[in-house]
This record gives sequence, structure tokens and C-alpha cells, in this order.
Amino acid sequence: MLMPQVNQVKACLASLKSLEAGLNELQIQTTDEDAHDVFREGALKVRTIAREVEDQIHVLELNKSKNLSN
Repeated sequence: MLMPQVNQVKACLASLKSLEAGLNELQIQTTDEDAHDVFREGALKVRTIAREVEDQIHVLELNKSKNLSN
């Protein structure tokens, strides 16, 4: 039962990483200082969320392995 959940969370993580990369690319390309700051801040927030999602993936995988051993 946990495998589909883990896969869904991993797909979410991939989307977050793609979003972060897109924001970083926009930050690099823009010449507007205010926009640069907005893109940078957005990328940092997305990175923080991605790290939290990675932590949850580890928890789900740990629970999965515990359930398999029972």
C-alpha cells in the first residue's frame, strides 16, 4: 500500500526540483534586480520544501521496509 504513496511523493519531489531549476534559470536571465530577488527567494523556498519532502520520502521508505519485515 505504501509503494504508490512513495512514488507519488517522489514525483512531487521531481516537480519541485524542476520548479527550483526554472526559478534559478529565470534568476540568471533577468536583468531586473527586483525580479532577480523574487526568483532567488522563490527558489530558496522551493528548495526548503523539497528538503522536507525528501525527509518524508525517507520516512515512508523506512515504514515500507518495516512493514515488509513484519
